[in-house]
Formats: sequence, C-alpha cells, structure tokens
Amino acid sequence: MFLEVDSSEENKLTLYRVDGKKDFIELPKSPIYNMAEFRGALYVVAGDSIYKIIQTVGGYSYSLIGTADLMLNVTIAANNAGQLCFNSSYTQKAYVLDTNTDALTQITDPAFYGSPRVDYLDGYGVFVKPNSQQFYISALNNFSSFDALDFASDEADPDNLEAVNTVVEGISRAKVDHVLENESQICPVLIHGDAAVAGQGIVYETIQMAQLDGYRAGGTIHIVVNNN
Repeated sequence: MFLEVDSSEENKLTLYRVDGKKDFIELPKSPIYNMAEFRGALYVVAGDSIYKIIQTVGGYSYSLIGTADLMLNVTIAANNAGQLCFNSSYTQKAYVLDTNTDALTQITDPAFYGSPRVDYLDGYGVFVKPNSQQFYISALNNFSSFDALDFASDEADPDNLEAVNTVVEGISRAKVDHVLENESQICPVLIHGDAAVAGQGIVYETIQMAQLDGYRAGGTIHIVVNNN
C-alpha cells in the first residue's frame, strides 16, 4: 500500500492498493505539506497544525499535537532519542516534537539560522545555513540545541552534481536490456569531484548496486578529479 495525499481533496490521505485506492482518514486542516511514520504512528503537517495518526480497533484516529508556522517544502527527520524535527524552508522555522511526551516546541537557539531542509546523520540533525554553502549540526540526539562552532563548508556541493550517476547507469542498463543485449558492448564513464567519493553518499550507494541483477551495467569507468 502507498500512502499519498488525495489530489481531489488536499486534507484527505489515501491508501493506494494494487486494486485501487481506499480513503484513509480526513483531517480538519489543509493542505498536507508532509508526513512521516515513526514508531508506529504517522505524523502529518497539515495547514498550520501537526497531527498524530494511530491505528485503532476497526480503523484509524488522529489527535492534534499542536500548531506550527510551517508551510511549503516541509522536511521531517527523526533521531534515536524519540524526537521528530519539522523544518520549513519557506518560513525558515523548525519545530521539535518529543514523541515520548507529545511536547512540541519551536527551535529558538540563537545558533539555529533556518535551513532549506533537515536531515539526520549519526545522531545529529544536519541543517544548511540559508544562502550559503555551510551546513551545521545540532547537539547529539537533540534537535533543539546548537553550538555556533559546529559548522562546515561544502565548496563543491557534490551530491547535487553527482545525481547524474544513477541516470547514466540506468540508461546503460536500459540499452543492455533493450538494444545491445550484451554488457560487453557498453561502458559508462562518470566523472566525480573528490569530495563526493568518501565512502558514503550517492556515489557509494550507486556502486553498492553494481552486482545486483537488474541494475548491473557490466562495469563503469570512474574518473575522480580534485574539484576544490
């Protein structure tokens, strides 16, 4: 089943099944900006409100967590302490929900500068300083606390550039399947900035799929250059 926003009604969630779709639940606010499942509950940002949806006997029910100034381009991240962070690139505001107590608070730390999105990595919330190439992190397992000295720069912005990896490999595999019918007749060539080849991220994830049936392309030439 696939959970999506019903395009006909912006405040209705729909479960899509193989044989069609089924109404899931209707919320009092709209539109729905984003949603995330965490520890058996679904958290939804709808209008100026955040809702928690749980399964009950015979169906589902929702409860209001609180109101938040979030709209458009809302991203959500979770950490191991049971916190959810809701971030809006439009309002440049973020809120933290403690799912253990259902307490919702806005991030007011002076070292929080707003961000286009929020991500989670190895216990830390990761944010991007607006109109810059600097990213900064929260305290360990605490989205609400920041140290102004915990930041770094991404001069090359490698992940955006490296998005072409999967496209090239996909085109190559499609040609093997439908045109060439032989992996030895094609050889993809990819050029990487050195910052993108660090054992994680899209380059590493793409290489991990190299030997999977249905994804392999028979080998790729990777050229790594210094892009600083």
